[in-house]
Amino acid sequence: MDLYRATFAGSLVLNALAFYQSHRSRKAAVVETATTEKKDEHQHVEPDLEGLSKLKKRFFPIYLLVNAADWLQGPYIYPIYKGMLDELLFYRLTANGYVDEKGLSEETVAFLFLTGFIAAGISASFVGALADRYGRKTACLGYCALYSLSCATLLTNNIYVLFFGRILGGVCGTVLWSVFESWLVAEFNHLMLPDGEPHLSAIFSTMTTSNTCVAIGAGIFAEWAVRMAGTAKAPFMASIACLSLSFLAISNFWGENYGSSSRRASETEGLLQQEEATPAPPATSALRTILRGTLKPRYLRLLY
Repeated sequence: MDLYRATFAGSLVLNALAFYQSHRSRKAAVVETATTEKKDEHQHVEPDLEGLSKLKKRFFPIYLLVNAADWLQGPYIYPIYKGMLDELLFYRLTANGYVDEKGLSEETVAFLFLTGFIAAGISASFVGALADRYGRKTACLGYCALYSLSCATLLTNNIYVLFFGRILGGVCGTVLWSVFESWLVAEFNHLMLPDGEPHLSAIFSTMTTSNTCVAIGAGIFAEWAVRMAGTAKAPFMASIACLSLSFLAISNFWGENYGSSSRRASETEGLLQQEEATPAPPATSALRTILRGTLKPRYLRLLY
């Protein structure tokens, strides 16, 4: 057994043990919480375990599917830009008439990745606020649509379209790692569980473990898809399929929720009255706040 297969087998065993231990700990915590609530004479609210189970069934399949769409692309973004697949696969592709690598220069590939990182960093300053205002379900639907478009840009060799795809990919990465979990927490809070912290911790633990397994499975499937289809674009088409299924599932099974910026009018008016009594601090954009924490003071004078 070579090093790759030994490492893969070891990671599978470790993840299986971690998942099993997490399941046992979560089950013990739930039993302990239920026992404590029965002994408490002043506690009259029963935990809505059925509602919690329904929430998990609505969230986990979609969450893992959108993460699978992301993991499928990872191993082949750089090779499809640079034109560096493994030697055996390259010979097979050229023998079958497939030459789908872009063959871009190292500098261009670096700028493409840098564009994605910059787009993710800038979008992190406003994506969460937009999702809170217009709805997190809407933001998740937008993620599925925009990330599918980002995958589709790899079907062309136009450099401007490729840069546009990297911008979309960076913005969608911000949505994936923030809005989906925000939707989950908001729906969880609506259940009004008496002691919800152990349940929520167990959910996040399961998310981490299951997402690791999905990453491994997506990598194996992506390699198999490339070899079977004879094109390095196959994982991106599979990603579009995952995102399309996620879009349909979110549309049918998820409800909309909003952030604190969309409170009821009466609550908002009360807050405004309190704010009028105290002088408001000067408004500062989120981007300037980020720059303040990263740039040196002598460079900030140039900005202000």
